Amino acid sequence: MKRIIASVAALGCTLSSVAQQPAEYEYVPMVREGVEWEYYAWDMSYSEIIKFHFDGEKTINGKTYKRCYRTSNKDDFSTQILAGYMREDNRKVYSIAIDSKHYGMPWDIYGKEYLSYNFDYDNTGDTETIMAFRNDIIEYIVSDISFMTINDKPRRKIKFGTTVPALIEGLGYMGNQHGSLITPQPLLLSCSDCYRAELIAVRDTKNGVTEWKKENYDTYIEWAGTGDVESGSDGLQVMQGDGWLRIKVDCNCYRRAELTNAKGTVVDTVTLQGESEAEFTTEWLPAGVYVVSLISDTGIRSAKVRIK
Repeated sequence: MKRIIASVAALGCTLSSVAQQPAEYEYVPMVREGVEWEYYAWDMSYSEIIKFHFDGEKTINGKTYKRCYRTSNKDDFSTQILAGYMREDNRKVYSIAIDSKHYGMPWDIYGKEYLSYNFDYDNTGDTETIMAFRNDIIEYIVSDISFMTINDKPRRKIKFGTTVPALIEGLGYMGNQHGSLITPQPLLLSCSDCYRAELIAVRDTKNGVTEWKKENYDTYIEWAGTGDVESGSDGLQVMQGDGWLRIKVDCNCYRRAELTNAKGTVVDTVTLQGESEAEFTTEWLPAGVYVVSLISDTGIRSAKVRIK
């Protein structure tokens, strides 16, 4: 397994003093029942909303774990899949992933315990070893420890320079990563076709309270939609809802958007004049596979989508 050491200089960060701990501070554990983590996940060919929660316990090798379940809007959140097991000990969270749909983790990690989160930092300059993409192990240095208020209670926020998303107690990594709750790989990726996930909300389901939510949460929900964009698309962001289909337009270079059925017949056309989106009405269309296309003077970008 390849090992990379990232120095403070390489991270481009300056070590800072630890913020004074608030008098009312109390550690909030990560592994707790009655809480739901919600992620927006995507790659070039699809996007979805995935949710995780803990329910029940299991003893493995003499250690007690919480069962971690995953649901998805691709299954209307009705199909509950056992993603794996997680336990917390001295502010460190250990995971055993068994669900192969958590893309990105090295295959030899599945079924084995590994340290997925470490909240046990007291000083800047402490080091953390983080699982990276393609079996790399990267050591990062804590650049800042501060406190943020969530539901009127302070929580510790840990930063590792500018390359890795911040880590917040009880929530996890707060940014674009290659994994998700049970298989965090918090290195930001530059490849356009990589699987990615981002935490967008955490809820206390017992009390009906949202602990934390991204400011643009509704946009992520809209992007995920309920559609099924098939593989082989040209990286278009296609959203689908009840009676509509929307394409995210990434430049003002397109003249029109077209929706074509499986027989090659254009069933709808939208003229584009600098708009950021193109929307089709689909409530009158029969279920099936369609092609959405953005047409410019220099070419066409298209993607298949299944209208249900």
